[in-house]
Amino acid sequence: MLRPLAMPYHKHVSLHSQITAILQQGLSQATTGMIFSIMWCLWKTRNDHRFNKSNWMVTRVLHEAKAADTTYNIAIVDNTMPQSITHAAILRK
Repeated sequence: MLRPLAMPYHKHVSLHSQITAILQQGLSQATTGMIFSIMWCLWKTRNDHRFNKSNWMVTRVLHEAKAADTTYNIAIVDNTMPQSITHAAILRK
């Protein structure tokens, strides 16, 4: 389980610090992958709202995150992931 109290919280915490804190918690690869997929979809939602004045429902964010995570996992299993992204996956383990 993700421990929110283990996450750094300051006014100007970098994304790198947040990612490092998640990776140091020793979560399973599946859990870590889903957390990063949710983070990515939240970023997409933020940009869509900021630049297109679009609002996403929470269920859409979660659905998109699950779809991104599933697609990523299938690409890893099928070995269809581009080399540069595959390298990042190795670092995620």
